[in-house]
Amino acid sequence: MISNRLLFVCLAFLMLFSVVFSNQQELTTDPSEANSLAKDAYIFAYPMLENYRTMYVEAVSSGKFNTFTRIKTLFGPDSKTVVRPNNDTIYSTAWLDLRAEPIVVDLPGVKDRYFSLQLVDMYTHNFAYAGSRTTGTDAVTVMVAGPYWEGEIFGNR
Repeated sequence: MISNRLLFVCLAFLMLFSVVFSNQQELTTDPSEANSLAKDAYIFAYPMLENYRTMYVEAVSSGKFNTFTRIKTLFGPDSKTVVRPNNDTIYSTAWLDLRAEPIVVDLPGVKDRYFSLQLVDMYTHNFAYAGSRTTGTDAVTVMVAGPYWEGEIFGNR
């Protein structure tokens, strides 16, 4: 079950990060210090674990990596896909698997409305945008590479 797996992963990360990121060389026996370490570990790990849960549901279990999923209806109050989605925005999402190679995304020109491609890491940090505000309204090709990739940068085709 995913809930049991997620709970196990959460607990494992909490235990690992409370030990690894502690400034001490020894484990603590002080309950208040242990509580503080657990709180810090939770704050550190929660975004990544919640993002992993979402990725598991949307891409791992369905095998839909490197494929855009287009949501053709507006979100309502019962939507739980993302936290507080705009109810006047059409969304498309893609989980990119960058382990083997970069992914190249061709974005169309969008001249008559605001358009944004938001790139988010597993910690939910927005690390780049492409679209009306940042790259203009003409068609553009974007290459997304993992942090350890070395090689040529693909240009516009």
